[in-house]
Amino acid sequence: MVFDSEILNYKAYAYSDANHPVELVDDSIKLVKSASGEGYTVPANNILVKIHYAALNPVDIKLHHLAFGITSLFNPKKGIGKDYCGEVVAVGSEANTTVKVGDFISGLYFPVHAKGTVSQYLMLDTTKKDERVFTTVASNLSLAESASWPSVLGTAMCMLKGLEFKDKKVLVLGGATSVGRSVIQLLRSGGAKEIVATCSPRSEKIVKELGAASTIDYHSNLLNPVLESVKMTGEFNYVIDCCGGDDLFSNISTILQKGGTYNTIVGDRSGSSVYIMLISIFMGMSRVIASKLGFLSYTYNYLFLDPGFNFPEEAKKLLENGDVKVDIDHIYKFEEFNEGLKKLESGNYSGKIVIQITDH
Repeated sequence: MVFDSEILNYKAYAYSDANHPVELVDDSIKLVKSASGEGYTVPANNILVKIHYAALNPVDIKLHHLAFGITSLFNPKKGIGKDYCGEVVAVGSEANTTVKVGDFISGLYFPVHAKGTVSQYLMLDTTKKDERVFTTVASNLSLAESASWPSVLGTAMCMLKGLEFKDKKVLVLGGATSVGRSVIQLLRSGGAKEIVATCSPRSEKIVKELGAASTIDYHSNLLNPVLESVKMTGEFNYVIDCCGGDDLFSNISTILQKGGTYNTIVGDRSGSSVYIMLISIFMGMSRVIASKLGFLSYTYNYLFLDPGFNFPEEAKKLLENGDVKVDIDHIYKFEEFNEGLKKLESGNYSGKIVIQITDH
């Protein structure tokens, strides 16, 4: 696609720092002269995506809270959103990609405090691995669903990477979270012997439908029902923590078999305040070090999804095979973004919160 002007103007939701709210702003992308000399296009290594849908995640709130004032000196318009689905409208002459103009892609935009995906356009540099995390949309998904899976399914795959879970007993903490749902489905399709998941009573039905054999009400004291499960069917091989907490560590040697694995993406504390995040990271990394030094009877991993984990193509196959399904709580229009953000902040949702950027 060739554009008439060197500057492509568009709308996006962004913030300057933690002390300022997310607002609708004007932004722009600078284009270059096309090879023919007529009109303008993207630089040689880039592709331009017209975003149709973007999905929100708890990490979006955390990044906003971590945007200290000094960061506005480097970027006064920090975009919000990481997941997206959109149409490729321009491809640079030397872009490192097989996608072409007209393709619809699902992706995860990794750069921190840069652009965001709740935006009418997103330009990607294919020489940078943190901007090259995308694939063409799965054939069996809607465009809204296609924007909903990259971060959650990618994170779930990261949490289970390297684990052999056929015939294993697994405890999933936060089974009704978006990541937890994907974890349960991956465990089920991989032949786990028994999946026990924590969730609220209202989520029990869906969590069991996804593959959990039994559930534990996370509002209660987790320790006693977990210990009861150990008495009934034995120790757990793995604990996959999608919501955070330290309730089990006082009896972890009884709960988790020797040589087992405890993987978390949250750590000891859940929450988006800077203080809670710092405490959680400190405690988590302390356990990681203790684990690596052999002071623990199990392996403890504090995991973060990073762009080096090349998951999109495998994830697409899982979706097309029906091994994992996508759940959407609500789709908000672009102008309703603040309602969607409030919903995310409330924690009162089941499935993904999606923003529709473009009418189609």
